[in-house]
Amino acid sequence: MLRAFQMGIRFTDLFDLEIGEVYDMMTESINDHEEYDEIATQDDYDNFFKEA
Repeated sequence: MLRAFQMGIRFTDLFDLEIGEVYDMMTESINDHEEYDEIATQDDYDNFFKEA
């Protein structure tokens, strides 16, 4: 409940969400402060899917 409140999710809104959606939001919230060495470009995505 505390994490939901910290993310701005109201108690009544929790009833409209599935637990997986809440977990995804929590994960994304934690990752917002993460620093990444490299960020993928559109070309990286295009090349990835060509090889698959």
